[in-house]
Amino acid sequence: MYLKHAGDIFLVNRMILHKYHQGQRFNYLGGHYKEIPLNILVRVLSIWYLIV
Repeated sequence: MYLKHAGDIFLVNRMILHKYHQGQRFNYLGGHYKEIPLNILVRVLSIWYLIV
């Protein structure tokens, strides 16, 4: 992935993605990044979605 500018990157599972789409509060892995590459440590086996 290439970031032209700094941005927020959220890594979420399906349940949390649903909360995101509903406008609810949600927890995520990631944060505000100014450059890449980046590493996000995932400790749970799941299907993950990346929101940029």
